[in-house]
Amino acid sequence: LLVCTGNTCRSAMAEGLLKQILRESQLENIEVRSAGVIASGGSPASEGAVAVCSEIGVDLSRHRNSALTQQLVSWADVILCMEHYHAHAVSDLLPSASGKTHLLGEWGAPSESMEVPDPVGSSLAQYRLCRDRLSDLLKAFCEDLPRYQSRLQTVALGCDERGLMLKDQIAQ
Repeated sequence: LLVCTGNTCRSAMAEGLLKQILRESQLENIEVRSAGVIASGGSPASEGAVAVCSEIGVDLSRHRNSALTQQLVSWADVILCMEHYHAHAVSDLLPSASGKTHLLGEWGAPSESMEVPDPVGSSLAQYRLCRDRLSDLLKAFCEDLPRYQSRLQTVALGCDERGLMLKDQIAQ
């Protein structure tokens, strides 16, 4: 799940870009969605986002923004946010999601900001810079994806001495 403010620029572009990267990498069975912390739902992607993504073969013309909901947060295995504010909004909705919530910028160079600036209302050049940064970060995330997939298949069980028999039954 990719999260930004209105789900018409950054997370919309990131959703389209990530789907393209996954297709090109032949990574299957991964569902990608996006949402905005203040999205009302139903608005199209911004003209700038549509324009710069179409330049590289990513079609956002059918994108409609979605509001961040507790259901979406529960659904997601990994939540990638554009700003700290978005990560806090996810945690406010569902505190238990903090362990699976990250800033997308965590996959960038240490010298770069962890936040991805919003290009809304900016020039196409700024949208291109945002698109290219998103693409780089998402490619780095995809390289790290096997670590997440293996973690999602791992279940940890613990108990004290009184629950040992029950723990063994659950493990079986």
